[in-house]
Amino acid sequence: MYKFIDKILNEIEDCVHTNQYKRIGSENIELKNYGHKETVNWDSVMETVCSFLNSDNGIVIMGVNEDIKNQKYEVKGFNFDNENSLKEALKLFKDDVGHSKDIMSRIHLEQKELLGQKLMIIYVDSLSNDEKYVFYKEIAYERIMGGDEKISNIN
Repeated sequence: MYKFIDKILNEIEDCVHTNQYKRIGSENIELKNYGHKETVNWDSVMETVCSFLNSDNGIVIMGVNEDIKNQKYEVKGFNFDNENSLKEALKLFKDDVGHSKDIMSRIHLEQKELLGQKLMIIYVDSLSNDEKYVFYKEIAYERIMGGDEKISNIN
């Protein structure tokens, strides 16, 4: 999964240079245009992390905007002054009875560079079946066709 990221970033770079659009986001790859500002609302990012934990492995690339309407990518970068608040947000996950759930053994953070901008890459390994499910703000999410969906029926 870690070497796969270079291929993805090369595809984004090619799209920017050639002014062409090729859909990069998928069931296991999510581009987030967050983290370049001074303060960040982490909810969308954490919902995606939760989805990958509860479903299948995934990669969140922070600092790239996928403008589907105009069919282009913008590389805005990640402000690494936000790294600590990202790590704090990753501590907000709970188990099914409301106890804190340490997910850091399932998360790997990496800094990459693209078009002169620093990106934050979040690699997420899914939970084993006996660990499922994890909740973010009392909601469990799963990944369905490239989107984060609330899980309504947890047995």
